[in-house]
Formats: sequence, C-alpha cells, structure tokens
Amino acid sequence: MKTKIDWVQKFHDRFLDKLSEIPSYSTLSFSGGIESSAIFFGLVELGDPPLECVTFRVGNEDTRDTYYARKICKYYHVPLIVVDIPILTRTGLMDEVEQVIDVIGIARNIDIQSCHAYMHMIPYINTEYLVTGFYEDVHYEANKKLSIKYRKMKKGQLDPFYFQEYYKFGRECIYHGQTRTGKVHNYVVIEKYLNSKGIKLLTPFRDSELFDITQQLTFEDTNYHNGKFKKKWFITQVMFKEYFDRFGNDTNSNNMHTQGLKQYHQKVLLHNTPYKDTISVYNRIKNGQRSVLEKNSALTLF
Repeated sequence: MKTKIDWVQKFHDRFLDKLSEIPSYSTLSFSGGIESSAIFFGLVELGDPPLECVTFRVGNEDTRDTYYARKICKYYHVPLIVVDIPILTRTGLMDEVEQVIDVIGIARNIDIQSCHAYMHMIPYINTEYLVTGFYEDVHYEANKKLSIKYRKMKKGQLDPFYFQEYYKFGRECIYHGQTRTGKVHNYVVIEKYLNSKGIKLLTPFRDSELFDITQQLTFEDTNYHNGKFKKKWFITQVMFKEYFDRFGNDTNSNNMHTQGLKQYHQKVLLHNTPYKDTISVYNRIKNGQRSVLEKNSALTLF
C-alpha cells in the first residue's frame, strides 16, 4: 500500500480506534456501499469482523447493494441477513408509512423511506446495537448546490474564503444533527425511530477527533483526487484500497435509502393521484387525510 498522506493516516488510525470501541455483539447495517464497507474492512483489519450484517431488498429483487454485500460477507464468512420488503397495495403501504410517522412525527422523503426499511429489518436484528455509516458527509459533504458554488469560485465569481466557510459550516451542521437551515437531520430522525424499537445506534463516522481532522480541509482536499472529482477517494483509494480493489465496490455509493425503495414508494403512493412527489402523500397521512388518498387504492400494485 502506498504511504498515506499525513491527514489520511491520522483519519485512518483514529477511525480504527473508533471501530475498536464497537461491542463485538453488534449488527452492521451493510449496504455494500462505501461507508458500510469501510466499517466492515476496518473491523477486518482489527481482526474482529462483524458478528452479522443486515440489508434489504424490495420485492425479492437483488440490486448492486445486495450483490456486493453478499460477495463481501461470503468472502469473510460473515452471516448476511437480506430482508425482503414486500410489495403492498397503496392502502397497505400507507398503513406502514403511518406507523413510521406516528413515531418520528416528520413527513420527509428520506426519513420515512429509510425508517420504513428499518421497520422490516428490525425483527431480524439479533443484537442490541446497530452500526451504520451515518454522518459520513461530516467529512466530505458534496451535493448539487456545493458543486455549483465550487464552479463559481473557480471562475472567480465567488470568494474562496466564503466558499470554504460555507463548506465548513455545512459539515458542522451535519455533525450536530442539523441541516443548514436548522432543521433536524435525517440521521437523528432515524436514530429516534430505531431507539423506539429497542435498537441502539452506533455511528463511528461521528467522532470529534475525525471531525477536527477534516474540518481543516478544503472541498478539493476531500473531494478531488489527482485533479478529478472523486468523493470519498481517501477511503477507497488509500485507507482501504486493497479491499475495494478486491471487491470492486469503490463506485457503489448507495446507502440504505436506495433507488429501489424510493421508486417503490413513488409508484405505489403516487399512482392515480395528482401529486408529483411522495412528500405530498406523506403530509396527507400525517395530517389525517388518508381518505382522500384511498380512492381506487385496492388494486394498486408496484
């Protein structure tokens, strides 16, 4: 392995220290994406692979997530629990969404869809603790708005100091469980849901020492490698390069909120409705207006 640059070496060492604190009797929420794989590979380096892993699929259809999760778990002889989320009628899916909203009290897409997945996984988790890759974007936040601002900065249309402060502020908000606008972050919402079901959430990426390391870095430091945009490069190309090369999942950036789950909710809940986004349906459910949505729902299938 190539010698790690100083800050990556520090991040790697502290990350392993953080992983060493995870109780052995824990379950890893394992999508086969970058963050959950980094946790898995780090535990392997420590000589203490996960006791078990859990993931999901929608309607018995394997995805890139399940492909990589199976491949990695098989190689290391770690039990993988793949939970099938059943395809329901609109009324049936609304019943489950309503159960989620009753706990979290929020009608946002990612919150509800992620908690819905965990609703089905929780009965199969055999331990008290669930380890997740949440809070990864504390270290390398990258989104459309940031990319636009970055391009403006490169063109001289935005002050570099302002951009860096904007980048730092966004990651600081995430670290403290908030969005830039001060709303509660979906990580906090999902943890609330899991806690209500007796599951304790462990998030090794949320650590003050790791946070201090990456808060000193620029957007280019954390998101560009050899002059090209490559989010999470220091994890896939340096820290755990040999593992990601072995399994080929360095481009699998999915998380537990996958396209399959999102599309399932869209196709079932938006069918025969005037709404263009599931959040409109979620809000009607939250506000006790299900009767408006249940018309012609009996035969609505995915």
